[in-house]
Amino acid sequence: MNFIERLKFIRQYTNSSQEEFAKTLGISQKTISYWEQGRNEPQIETLRVLSDKFGINLHWLITGKGEFLVEKEEILSLEGLKEKYNLTNEELKLLNELLTSPEKRKALLNLLK
Repeated sequence: MNFIERLKFIRQYTNSSQEEFAKTLGISQKTISYWEQGRNEPQIETLRVLSDKFGINLHWLITGKGEFLVEKEEILSLEGLKEKYNLTNEELKLLNELLTSPEKRKALLNLLK
């Protein structure tokens, strides 16, 4: 399945017309039509919105590899965590440090014991 076929598949999967699909993504119906004709390609940010709105695996959307749908509880980014849990920038920075530093995680766990 090529990229155009994957886009059409998602639209069919969501049972959306081009107009409905475009409205959900905040773009024009003409843009969807151009994508499906291969006249234009969406920007990565638009693909991320599509992935987030419909629970589509971004890697699958771009490459055709992997699973079609994202696991419901799978979090793809720190920004997703920030939105989901209404984190401040300071909390997000701390979370990033904990995720990227095994030493800091271990120290925090020892402190909490």
